[in-house]
Amino acid sequence: MKDLPIGDRTYPRRVEPKAQQSAVGATAHDLCNHLQVIASALGLLQRSFEGETAVPIETIFRGARSSLERASMLGRCIVDGAFGVSQDAAPTSLPERLAALRETILLAAGPGVLVEYLIGDEIPDVECAAHALDDVILNIVGNASHAMGTGGRLVISAMRGEVTVEGPPCTVLRIADNGCGMSAETVKRAFEPRFTTKPVGKGSGIGLATVAAFTRSAGGSVELESYPGVGTIVTVRLPAMIRMAPCSCSRP
Repeated sequence: MKDLPIGDRTYPRRVEPKAQQSAVGATAHDLCNHLQVIASALGLLQRSFEGETAVPIETIFRGARSSLERASMLGRCIVDGAFGVSQDAAPTSLPERLAALRETILLAAGPGVLVEYLIGDEIPDVECAAHALDDVILNIVGNASHAMGTGGRLVISAMRGEVTVEGPPCTVLRIADNGCGMSAETVKRAFEPRFTTKPVGKGSGIGLATVAAFTRSAGGSVELESYPGVGTIVTVRLPAMIRMAPCSCSRP
């Protein structure tokens, strides 16, 4: 069976329907996240014109433009996924992705939320598609925003993981909020696809499931710690890329 040409690309006809639907659904969810960020930016612009927000217009504009660019890219990913085209992984810097997302994170966190960053030194790259790591960050931030409502504190940390006997070195992303928190029973089910405690129309139950799927595919892990009335901490550990030093020995 020949491949299917569309425009300037050629897509393979044979795909795995179940995996294809899951990937396309997760990407569509991430696309919705960016549309929500753009909607938040428009709301902030309206409030800015009315003198009701201190967020600089330049920050709002950059965040909205960044989300618009990512939404366009995710739209292309949905088309690619529908025809079985995979996204290539590459060395990706967590601190660089956080820096690129600063304005978008500010908009996704929502008004009244103080966002703080704790970035460690010499953090190894991880091997993944950069946009996939972006979506993991924004999915967690989006959940934290819902938990905090119109105000709170969000702390985003990036660090080099400790080398242990149990496993290789890793790069750690940790996002903590002081929102409403979750019960122990909710924590147990938080990564289940389609599980949500939000009202109908307010949550899809896909965000944390997407985070878990990404970390598994990257060979990493994700942990959730939460207490009602205190807040939630999500910790993502991804295998660090180990750069081998060039051999300086001479051949006999």
